[in-house]
Amino acid sequence: MPIELITENHGDVLRDVISSSQKSILIISPFMGRTTCHELSEYIIKHKIEYKIITRFYREDFIQNVSSLDGLLELKQSGAVIYALI
Repeated sequence: MPIELITENHGDVLRDVISSSQKSILIISPFMGRTTCHELSEYIIKHKIEYKIITRFYREDFIQNVSSLDGLLELKQSGAVIYALI
């Protein structure tokens, strides 16, 4: 499995990786915003791919809206397995 650090155009890169995945996806990201979570949820439901997400649960991230509890809940409800660092 290749490992790549994404520093620019992360949305486009993420969409390309997701659309080319056929079996499973592992995402490790400190931030999971509402829009990203929603797009991932739709893809999980449509393609029935196994998703595992490792993120962090820092209160300040949610207060500053760089991560979304509602988005993570949507991901969980769509079938993603979510691991959180606290």
